[in-house]
Amino acid sequence: MIKLKNIVKNDSFIKCDIYPEDSMLPGSILCSIHERRLVKYNLPNGYEWCINHVFHALYALLDMNDKEKMLSEKTIMWV
Repeated sequence: MIKLKNIVKNDSFIKCDIYPEDSMLPGSILCSIHERRLVKYNLPNGYEWCINHVFHALYALLDMNDKEKMLSEKTIMWV
């Protein structure tokens, strides 16, 4: 699970804070809308192994953009 908060979009990029499951500290993600790729990210200390969380966040952000339904916060869960 990952929580996305403070989601902000402009013409080129989407950025937000990411909170891996059980983390009280945020990381961040920046993705390119036109290139549909991850530009940069960081994860809180101790959560560096959560790279799959970053890609779940990337796909969710791009999906929200495609559907023209940008939220300011989103929780993503998977099995």
